[in-house]
Amino acid sequence: TYLFFLKKILIKMLKLYFVLFHHLFLFFLKIRVSYLYKNLLEFFSGLSFSVYIIHFHNVLKLYYLNGSFRHLSNMKPLKMIYMILFSALIIYILCTVIDIIRYYLFKFLRVEKLSEKIDKKIVCLLTKKGWHSHFFIVSLFTRRERNGNKN
Repeated sequence: TYLFFLKKILIKMLKLYFVLFHHLFLFFLKIRVSYLYKNLLEFFSGLSFSVYIIHFHNVLKLYYLNGSFRHLSNMKPLKMIYMILFSALIIYILCTVIDIIRYYLFKFLRVEKLSEKIDKKIVCLLTKKGWHSHFFIVSLFTRRERNGNKN
């Protein structure tokens, strides 16, 4: 009976979450955003994804973040909340700066053009050797055409 009771509560919670997220999705779907805010949202969404990727990299997680915040458990609750929010802000700013440096470094080194050259050579090699997959080749060329590079 105990498991039945837990299962019943879990099902009700899942239904509640589904309804909540469904309504939130519909709410955000109907929001009209001005051009300025749309550009800001696009800019920060890209940065937020980069922060996520950098923040959860294994090296960073194992050597820098693992156990770094244990000292917060000894603080008073209000100070702990302040320090958690401050730490999150500092991590976000540092990861954003790292991503901006990466962006300009890649732009300076012309990594995108190098990537396209390597891509073309791989496609040529694969078609000459007969290793090509129709889906692989078609997807590469359609991606280039969508981006406006019809070389």
